[in-house]
Amino acid sequence: MYGSFFRVVAFGLLNCNVLAAPSVSQPVQRPPGLWPHLAEQGRASRPLVDFIEGYFTAKNLHQPEAWTPYFHPTEGTYGDAGLGNLFSQPELSPVIGTFVNAWGPDSRSYPLRIVGDTNSALLYMIDTPDMFGDELRILVALDFKDGLIVREVDYWDPRRNTAAKANRVPPEQYPSDFASALSSNTTNATLRKVVNQLSSALSKGDYDSAASLLAPDAVLEDFSLRARIDGRLAVEKYLKRAVASLPYGTGSALNHIVGNEKGGAYEWNGTPEAAGRNGITAIELDEGHLITRLTSIWDTFNASNSTMQSLVGLSIEP
Repeated sequence: MYGSFFRVVAFGLLNCNVLAAPSVSQPVQRPPGLWPHLAEQGRASRPLVDFIEGYFTAKNLHQPEAWTPYFHPTEGTYGDAGLGNLFSQPELSPVIGTFVNAWGPDSRSYPLRIVGDTNSALLYMIDTPDMFGDELRILVALDFKDGLIVREVDYWDPRRNTAAKANRVPPEQYPSDFASALSSNTTNATLRKVVNQLSSALSKGDYDSAASLLAPDAVLEDFSLRARIDGRLAVEKYLKRAVASLPYGTGSALNHIVGNEKGGAYEWNGTPEAAGRNGITAIELDEGHLITRLTSIWDTFNASNSTMQSLVGLSIEP
C-alpha cells in the first residue's frame, strides 16, 4: 500500500495547483460515531482540545479541503520519523490531498491522550490499518504559530512494517531534527526545567538523578520494546540495568520540547551506536512537578532481532 501511496504523492505534486490554506474559521462538526472519542484531556488546555477535535473530524471525514487549513499556510511542515519524510508548504497541501485519496474508506485516526496547549502539544494517536497498512500507535509533537500547526512530527515504530522498509528515505536524506527551528521556543518553563534535568541525567547515565524526578507511582513505557515498568523504585532498578543501552539513555542529546506545565514531550537523538537514531519521550507531571508517566517511541528501523531481544530482556528483573 505504501508503494502505491507514494507514487500517488509524487504524481499529485506534479499535477496540483497549490493554494494557500485559509485559517480555520468554520471547523466542521463531528457526526456521532465518526471516530472513538476516548482521549484523556486533563493535561490539555480547552483551546487545544477544541482545535484537536476539529483536526480529527476533518481528517476522519476524509476531506483534505477541511483538514489542510489546520496547518499554517506558508510555514506548515509535516514530518514522519518512521519513514524520514519531511513535507513543507507549498507542497504540504497537495500531499495531504494525496494522503486522503490513498486511504481505505473505513480508515480512522484518533487521539488517546492530549497534552499541552496551543503553543505546543503532544498527542498519543492511533491510525487504523485501513489507513497505512498496519495499525500505527504514534506519539505526535505539535508546534503552533498564529493558531495553526507550523510543525507536526509523527513518531512510530517502523521495524515490522514491510511497506515502510520499501519507502524509507536513504540514510543520507534522513532529517537530522525534523525542522525544529520552526518552533517559537515558548515551551513552558516548568516543563523545560524537568526535561532538561531528565535528559541530562539519562545522557550521563545517572539513573539515580533521573529516578529522583519521578513520582512514587510513576510508570515508564517503551512502545518500541513493548515494555512497561510500574513504580519509581522499579523504574530506578530498570534504569540502572538499561540506561547505558537505551537509545534515550547514555550519550543521547535533547533536540526539542513541546507541552505545558502539566506535561508534553521531548524529542531526542541517540548516539551513532545506539539501537535507534532518534525518538520522542512523552512526559506527564503531577501538581508537584514530579513525573507520573514516561512514554517513549524510538526509531527501530535498523535494530536487529538480537538487539531488540537484549533490550527487552533488560526490562525483566534478575
